Amino acid sequence: MISNYRFIFTILLIISSIITSCRVEYGPEEKANDITALLESNENQRQAHLRGNARLLTNEIADTMITISNGQIYKNSNEEIYNRFSNYFKNVEYLKWDDLEDPIINISKDGSSAEVIMKKIILLRYKTDKNKWEKGATLFAWSANHKKVNGKWKVISNTSTREDLEFPNYDEYYYKGINSFRNNNYDEYLMNLERAHYLAPDNVTVLYEYAKSLIIKNDLSKAFNILNRLSEIRFIGLNNFEKDTVFQKIRNEKNYQILLNKIAENKNHINNSEAAFTISEKDLIPEGIALDENTGTIYLSSAYKRKISAVDKNGNTKDFKHEAEDGLWSTWGMEVDETRNHLWVLSSNTTDGMLNKIRDDKNNGMCKVYKYDTATGKLLKSYSYIKESENH
Repeated sequence: MISNYRFIFTILLIISSIITSCRVEYGPEEKANDITALLESNENQRQAHLRGNARLLTNEIADTMITISNGQIYKNSNEEIYNRFSNYFKNVEYLKWDDLEDPIINISKDGSSAEVIMKKIILLRYKTDKNKWEKGATLFAWSANHKKVNGKWKVISNTSTREDLEFPNYDEYYYKGINSFRNNNYDEYLMNLERAHYLAPDNVTVLYEYAKSLIIKNDLSKAFNILNRLSEIRFIGLNNFEKDTVFQKIRNEKNYQILLNKIAENKNHINNSEAAFTISEKDLIPEGIALDENTGTIYLSSAYKRKISAVDKNGNTKDFKHEAEDGLWSTWGMEVDETRNHLWVLSSNTTDGMLNKIRDDKNNGMCKVYKYDTATGKLLKSYSYIKESENH
């Protein structure tokens, strides 16, 4: 009897060994492919939110998903999630659904399950009870568990936490940060600049100030990464880098001289062109340039100063339109109609997208097209799409 058991046990061991030897080993190549697939799933979910496409979202979700948030556990079918988001997307418009850090991806040894940990900034417009559109911003962090179903990764559970931001616009945090710095409140300085950076990650003014806040709080590695990025894009604000007292703190760091060398290199002339004219206003950064070939006049727009400058063929500069004249907001692209002597100007109110010298919070998100007589400067007509409670 005992010998029979031993025989059966031996047979089972042999079968197990055969199965094990036939199993395809989960190696580095398979893992790399799965990481790519999980990142693609994350991007599909991002596009689903930005497009308001509920089916694209639920294609990444298993037949049933468990959600843990706000102290509650929810279990919903794929179709229930689809119906909920179909209705939800009718009343919201996502402007950002972006990773603030590279997702952390952990995959099981056999490649059958995975965890993706993310930190995101969410910016959206939503309809209020009064049927008006408002903007909101939220920081999200969550862990999504995935299971491979028929060779494709599917989300089976999601645990999240959130922080609703006080302001949806970066400039509010930027100005609060500057005030905190002046009051020597460096913790709030960093917090506000960090949030401004989340909302406007490519704004060079915010990046420069954010680097300063990081240096004060001794996060030198991240500060140097930002400063190197600014030097790569030749940010002109770095030209006075050595004179800024905050940056004196890193003079003895090994990366400091490397950064200085890069800044000096950026100042070198890379061509033999000559200056056509100069403008005395140091805070006038042209957004649009238009040439009137009839007179040789060059028109310059300004998002920050909300005006239009004119430079004649002799290099003399004057205001064609003063700051906020005719209700101008930030001025952008322009075009001269030489046949009719008209200057066309695109203007929009961008308090949430760029710093403005003169703010207009009441008409945030609005835009107009202006038509001017180039000879007299007279406003001939303005065009605007007006729909109550909606941004353009």
